[in-house]
Amino acid sequence: CSTDASIVYGFIKALAQIECEPESVQTNEEVITAQLWAEHPLFCDMVFVNDHPAGMDLCNFRYSTWTGKRSIHFEDLYINPKYRRLGLAKGLIRKLCAIAQTLNAPDRLECSLLEPTSYSVVGPNRCQNGLDIG
Repeated sequence: CSTDASIVYGFIKALAQIECEPESVQTNEEVITAQLWAEHPLFCDMVFVNDHPAGMDLCNFRYSTWTGKRSIHFEDLYINPKYRRLGLAKGLIRKLCAIAQTLNAPDRLECSLLEPTSYSVVGPNRCQNGLDIG
């Protein structure tokens, strides 16, 4: 829905600001709406705190030619700074792992995290078979 696209777009702009690249955002709400509802959509899970949008993850599917299975590429994770340290990111990642299990794609959940966020999201544990994050 367009409201979701508006929230997602706001999170994308906020994430670009954190990455010191606000001018790099080249998408808009219309593009996001179209891609969220496309035949092979992006998928986005949002988390709310007291009915306020607090964060999201944004993913898409990939295909492994070696295993013959779909995999999930975890593109973005954003939690509004005022809602951090509440376990919201960990909850989103755990839900994503459950989706991967359901899709028979648990072997490969690909993600690239910025150095400052890597440790705070996954801690010292490794991403493997369901993203063991403790």
